[in-house]
Amino acid sequence: MRYSTPTILLKYLHYYWVASNSKGHGVHSPFVFNLIQDQMNASISKDAIEEASIETKKLMQKIEAVTKYTLPKKMYYLIARLLNKFKPVNTCVITSVSDSMDISKAVPVDFVFLEADLSTDKILQMADLLLQSMHSDGWMMTNGIHKSSEMEAVWEKLKKHPKVRLTIDLFFIGLLFCRKEQKELEHFIIRY
Repeated sequence: MRYSTPTILLKYLHYYWVASNSKGHGVHSPFVFNLIQDQMNASISKDAIEEASIETKKLMQKIEAVTKYTLPKKMYYLIARLLNKFKPVNTCVITSVSDSMDISKAVPVDFVFLEADLSTDKILQMADLLLQSMHSDGWMMTNGIHKSSEMEAVWEKLKKHPKVRLTIDLFFIGLLFCRKEQKELEHFIIRY
């Protein structure tokens, strides 16, 4: 069950208090520091997103159409910047309407967007199959990681998946990276 508005506000205040600085100070991962500097702190206008590649625009439209819990505009801008940076080819957007999809035969996936409108078991099942098919540069974005206690439990389980080497909690969304270069498993909470 989704948290009440006061509970979400309290959770956000806790997140804001414990999160690392949004400028990257104190982050000891060069990959994450560069993401913060080049993507999270980049200024981008709506016009720049409109000038993005056709594939990025289509994927952004698909993500915006399926997002059940409205994301702040700055999150959409960040998603667009990340898609432009990583340029995924094989992508997958998972929602309740796509739960009949046969993802067990999926080709290696570059990017997955998981909407939090499925049952937690279904999210974990689909995420596991997709993470198994991801190559080392693949990444997953999960929406609504703090919307309920069930989704927080899903987020914690996803962070422990054997293919996941790096996670970033941005409160509204969570990013999971399968980076083989990443020797140590690292989890970051970044104020954004």
